[in-house]
Amino acid sequence: DYSKQLNLTNSVKDIVTITHNTNTALAKIIILPEQLVNDITVSHLQRLLLTPWAYSTTTDPVKAARILTSGVNGIIATSPDVFQNIMKSMKPNTLLRKPLITGHRGIPALDDENTLEGALKAVEVGADAVENDIYLTTDGHIVIMHDGSAKRTTGVDRNIEDMTLAEVRQLRTLGYNRTVPTLEEFLD
Repeated sequence: DYSKQLNLTNSVKDIVTITHNTNTALAKIIILPEQLVNDITVSHLQRLLLTPWAYSTTTDPVKAARILTSGVNGIIATSPDVFQNIMKSMKPNTLLRKPLITGHRGIPALDDENTLEGALKAVEVGADAVENDIYLTTDGHIVIMHDGSAKRTTGVDRNIEDMTLAEVRQLRTLGYNRTVPTLEEFLD
């Protein structure tokens, strides 16, 4: 809960500190003071898979509207009527929170799933995050693969967890002949 910390700014240092402290606390929700509530900071925190809420004491409808349209996941307000009046004036089903766009296994419609190229393509076309599954090889390496078996994506009917990294390195995807990356390669 950073709602009372008025000395915080939108600086990279402060955002990194907030993110670090939230992750260290094993939390996912951050309550931000009004001065940190803007679409850039909120969107950045959401891309880090955190859930920003706003704390607001405003009675100004313009400031309240800015907070509502910042993309925060929730608002704790000392004057909730200001926010409710704005929301009542909006058309039904108005989207206030920017959705998190996730590339599921990259973007399989444009490149092979679970590949570095697929992940980069997903980010290129607008994904905020890329979801992948991971498996451990017999020699202790973590690799990116959706299924337990490599058959569907590579044509090789073997379980990833029964292979060494050297064996996984020989696999190629069926579509674009891509390699199966390690988690380390993916994060790099």
